[in-house]
Parts: sequence; structure tokens; C-alpha cells
Amino acid sequence: MFTPDTILALLDTPSSNPEPSLSPLWDKIMQISEADLPVYGYQGLQTTQKTFSALRHYQGRLIYVDSGQIQISIGTENFNIRKNKVIWVPPFMRHQVRTDGNTSTKSIFIHSFLKMFLPDTFFCFNSNPLLEELVTIASTIAIDAKLNYRMKLLAAVLVEEIDIIYKRHYAAE
Repeated sequence: MFTPDTILALLDTPSSNPEPSLSPLWDKIMQISEADLPVYGYQGLQTTQKTFSALRHYQGRLIYVDSGQIQISIGTENFNIRKNKVIWVPPFMRHQVRTDGNTSTKSIFIHSFLKMFLPDTFFCFNSNPLLEELVTIASTIAIDAKLNYRMKLLAAVLVEEIDIIYKRHYAAE
């Protein structure tokens, strides 16, 4: 798990120096090539009702609903996701999204190279202030952005936070 001290140590480590081995997740992130991004995203505003084509991504997808509501179909199940809720869709999982109009979302894609550190099942959960901040930052990273050290840090903290939320969610059941 990344602690505040670990994150500060990473921020203080010049990116030209060899990276300390802090965790298996960090080691994996450091193996991602310069041609790939560990996370990227976008912000979407849908002012009218719309049904998007069912699809699969090779990356995992995190969708945060800022306002309005979306419906997501996974297999034969349908889920209504409202404001301040988040959904996790693992890599390669077929899903379809519909909006009711006047819906604002942030979609984050997480490289499939990191899937071993993330839930392998779809789940919906309440957001928290840290996750909201991470999603807001990641949603500004374009797919064609140049990979940098801070993106790697963001990916590490985001993946760790999703994993913690997932484990807490299922531990409570």
C-alpha cells in the first residue's frame, strides 16, 4: 500500500535515477513503455438521451457520474448509476451505457497491464474525496499525452484506491 511517506519518496526521486522497488504495483507501472499510458481519460457531457453501442475495452474503465444518471448493462443485468457513484468495468468486459440527458461523467481507462492489481468483476460504489480528485486529474490526460513520472504516480495511487475500496466493499458484505 502506498503511504504518504512512500508517495513523498517517489515525488522526491528524480525520474532519471533508478526507481526504488516499493511495491509490485509500482514495479509493474515502471515497466509500462513510453508508448503507453497507465491511465488516461476524458470528461463527457451528454445533453440528450443517448444509447452508446455495446463494446469492450482492452483497458479497465472507471466511470464517475458528476451529475445526472447513466444506465449500464452488463450481460443481462442493468444498473442505474447516479451522481457521486462510480462503476468499475474490468478489461474486456462487454458493457453498454445509456444516458438520460443532462449527464456529466468522467471516464478513466486503466492499462490492462495493471489488471492483476484491480478487481476482475464489475462493481458500483460510492465515491470519496480522494477518488474524486484522482478521477478529476486522470480525466484531463489525453490518450495521446506524453508519459511522465507524475502520471505513473497517479496511476499507482488510483489503482491502489480502487483496490482498497473494492476490498472494503466486499468485506462489509
